[in-house]
Amino acid sequence: MYANNHKLIAGFISLRFIFQDAYEAQPISAQNFSPSVSLKLSVTIQRHPEGTRRSVKNPRMNRFKTSKYKNTIPKISKKNEWISNVRGSSFNSQSNQIKSSCSLVAFNTDQAVVGMVGICSLDPGPDGKRTVTQIPCHADQVTDLDFSPFDDYLLATCSADEMVKLWRLCDPGQEQPLTADASLNPGEGGLELLLFHPTAAGLLAVGSSRGIQVWDTSRHKALAVLEQHKEQLHGLAWKEDGSLLASTCKDKNLRIFDLRAQMTAVQCAQVLYSNKDSRVVWVKDVHIITTGLNQNAGDKDTFFHENNLIITVSNLFAAGTDTTSATLRWSLLLMAKYPQFQDCVQEELDRVIGGRQPVVKDRKNLPYTDAVIHEIQRLANIVPMSLPHTTSCDVKFQGYFIKKGTCVLPLLTSVLRDERQWESPETFNPAHFLDEQGQFVKKDAFMPFSAGRRICMGESLAKMELFLFFTSLLQHFRFIPPPGVSEDQLDLTPAVGFTLNPSPYKLCAVIRTS
Repeated sequence: MYANNHKLIAGFISLRFIFQDAYEAQPISAQNFSPSVSLKLSVTIQRHPEGTRRSVKNPRMNRFKTSKYKNTIPKISKKNEWISNVRGSSFNSQSNQIKSSCSLVAFNTDQAVVGMVGICSLDPGPDGKRTVTQIPCHADQVTDLDFSPFDDYLLATCSADEMVKLWRLCDPGQEQPLTADASLNPGEGGLELLLFHPTAAGLLAVGSSRGIQVWDTSRHKALAVLEQHKEQLHGLAWKEDGSLLASTCKDKNLRIFDLRAQMTAVQCAQVLYSNKDSRVVWVKDVHIITTGLNQNAGDKDTFFHENNLIITVSNLFAAGTDTTSATLRWSLLLMAKYPQFQDCVQEELDRVIGGRQPVVKDRKNLPYTDAVIHEIQRLANIVPMSLPHTTSCDVKFQGYFIKKGTCVLPLLTSVLRDERQWESPETFNPAHFLDEQGQFVKKDAFMPFSAGRRICMGESLAKMELFLFFTSLLQHFRFIPPPGVSEDQLDLTPAVGFTLNPSPYKLCAVIRTS
């Protein structure tokens, strides 16, 4: 998992050692956070066709002294130290792509199935090689992973699928588990960061886009929900004794939390030059290291440009309009065909929302309605073959060899109607997404938006639209078959097209009086 780069660009790196006494009540500020050590590099090293190397100064950086590292050549490890035959993940996240305990190495990997983590032993086997085992951990890309400091075989993973999972791993050579030992749902959207507590077994800090929660994994319970950050959360770090938690954020601030005292930051100061990616690490007791880029370090090539923005917005309007309207047509037809489910949805809406207009945050308080919407999407299956994709490398999947550049059509129907995943895959049954207590349960096999890094870009927008439209319609109307037509006569046969729409039908929308 080494990259032999022919071009190495060292931009500005700002490394700051920051003194902070954990027990003094003195508030910190930008002034007393001045760096004691600062290292800046501004050298570009290029490989020329004839194989020689020379340093090229950036014309914008002439005012800086030439770095002594200008002729540095990276040292490549010996071949026998490599873990071969794996493909490291190219997914961009705020967190770790690889972690190690004293016995195992876990790393994020790109495979045909998303949410995969590779596991191998830290030490090579008798033959001098390491065997890598792939574990399907999540329904979406794994964003962070961490080993427990108290158990070499306890691995925590989090993902954009909003779940944290704990895995009880086995010794190398043994069959690794296919199901998680425990699953946690912080309920704050896609997750970015997680970090075990250094001194208390079972405590785990979990970071979403802007929030941090501390969980007791043994009791599956959130112990603390910290103050929301104003911008994207970048990094987390526990103090060595576990008394304090530090975070960096896109708003350029470093925050210090003392969970024993309060849920808001006890200290906060702006210490970063820009809002680009930053990291934070505690050093012993009284020092913190933060890393980031300065304001001039953003001059680099990017795939996000004006043409990309235009095409993305066009896709949202073109692809999102037909798919969302098709799903809503299925939802009204299914509610009219199965009035008992419509009654349960309207009862929950009346009890939780009442007469006010539904909002997105109501979803977590409407588990049955949420389950009905998910079941509509599962049964409707409006894009059964997803969209064509092309393999970027040679892949061996379930015994089949797929050559690089092969066009692949993922058959979503095979998962959404899989008898091994669903109790009654061919019937409309919202209980597929409810537990014994009637709470909503997200299933890994639910993937109407496809899966992986090429998942539908409009997933979050479509979910929001479906929830608001569906709840608003059922809040004000009851949908029944037209006169002379019974529920059993309503036809669920789809009309085949670019998407699977229901066959043309007629319904009566009756205004609800209560």
